[in-house]
Amino acid sequence: MPADRQITVNVYGPYTRNQDNEEVRGELTPIPVWASRRDRSQEDIQQEGGSLTSIRRDWRVPYDARYAETPTLLLEVVDGAFTFDVVNMIEVTRQRGQPDLRRRFVDIQGRHTR
Repeated sequence: MPADRQITVNVYGPYTRNQDNEEVRGELTPIPVWASRRDRSQEDIQQEGGSLTSIRRDWRVPYDARYAETPTLLLEVVDGAFTFDVVNMIEVTRQRGQPDLRRRFVDIQGRHTR
């Protein structure tokens, strides 16, 4: 599966508290990467007062410690016009007996709700 889509992985710094004691995100670091994308699902969820659309996607991106070692709470993926919350990440290596750490990837799973 070729990496044919340009996405941006937004990495935020740790949450801090402002003068009103509210939690605010830390500094934003956008990281543009090439990815292969797989659409997982799109569904309408009926709720009181209307419906909600939820889109789930997976991307495989090259390993980068800036996002691979960051908690998913501090990550977002921008793919085209949509911003996805990262719900899970899995590190993938090519293996033939021993892991090949030169060929590492990260599978990112995201969800967009509107």
